[in-house]
Amino acid sequence: MARPGKEQVNVKWVGHEEARLRLASAVLGRRTAHAYLISGPEGIGKSAVAVEFACLLLCDNPQSEPCGTCSQCISLRTLHHPDLHIIAPSGSPKDSDSPGSEAFSKELAVLRKNLTVNPYSTSDLAELSSSESKSARKKSATGSKTRVADSRELLHNAHLLPFQASRSVYLILNADAMLREAQNRLLKLLEEPPATAVFVLTTSNLLAVLPTVRSRCQQVKLLAYTRTEILNALVRSGVEPRAAELAAALCGGNMRRAISFAAMKPEVLEQTAVDFLAASAVLAPEKVQEQVDKLLEDGTFIDEAFFELLTLFLSDAATSRTSSQIPHFPSQRERIAKLTATYPNADFAKAVEAIDRAAMSRASGYTPALVLTALAIELNRALGTRIRA
Repeated sequence: MARPGKEQVNVKWVGHEEARLRLASAVLGRRTAHAYLISGPEGIGKSAVAVEFACLLLCDNPQSEPCGTCSQCISLRTLHHPDLHIIAPSGSPKDSDSPGSEAFSKELAVLRKNLTVNPYSTSDLAELSSSESKSARKKSATGSKTRVADSRELLHNAHLLPFQASRSVYLILNADAMLREAQNRLLKLLEEPPATAVFVLTTSNLLAVLPTVRSRCQQVKLLAYTRTEILNALVRSGVEPRAAELAAALCGGNMRRAISFAAMKPEVLEQTAVDFLAASAVLAPEKVQEQVDKLLEDGTFIDEAFFELLTLFLSDAATSRTSSQIPHFPSQRERIAKLTATYPNADFAKAVEAIDRAAMSRASGYTPALVLTALAIELNRALGTRIRA
């Protein structure tokens, strides 16, 4: 399914007030550690918290947030400060020790720009360039890594004195993407840290960071956003309430995903679930294939939202049997009523279990076409016999 009707959604709210206050207090109280590890689920603004903290560390007049007016803050407006160094995933394991390329510098410039305007921008350089390069798309799909060559060069400079500020800050985004050799190089620095350097790491997979690295960092754990927090942030950013509600329900606490869903028209999302269920109910091969082909136009949508979308729709159908409330798809009330009337013996719990199995199959690597076709068959069985009017 292509994503028509997308609109620009710009959410500036970051949240995590307690963690940010703790970091600011360390700076103001001159109790800054030599290394921090900010962890939490994907899409919750870890990079934004790390960037704000880095700016606080470099600011000449820090308060609860950077002053924004000193010479350091002026340089940091575009994140092009001589004492702010950024390492991020940029390549596949096999080219991890190859020399840095011109493309790496360009991708890093794009990352700096994105982080200044979007707190939830991806910090994977290969993902940033995935729409422009076939090789980058492959790296993004297979999981890019922080290249040993990039980290070696940058960390080699950690013992140099800062150029402009009183200290240097090394921002290591997605530290879990560092190969073991790169992490071991970092470990040597953390064991004997330079007096004028602070290392700020982020990770969505804490266990992928070496225990010896974790133990030498002050840990800051961020929690996934609640559904209410995401809903309120989207509405404050100008998203239409119905779109915000559906995006908050689909995103699983991931603001980056919520922003993507909020940019889509709610009726488009709803129709996707309705059309696939209708094809599954009839189970005519050509109709099922038509819906599968539509969904295959956007593989990311399948993995990030489609299964949850179907679950919410069927949850509304189950709820409608005992209540007049339609919590997720109120605009589809008539179609839900028709579904429950046409399939009075439908086992919605069994249908949801089928969706869960489909999601697990996709996570295990089965192809979308195979998973969706098998799901259509299982949904047909769960709906049961059709009662003709």
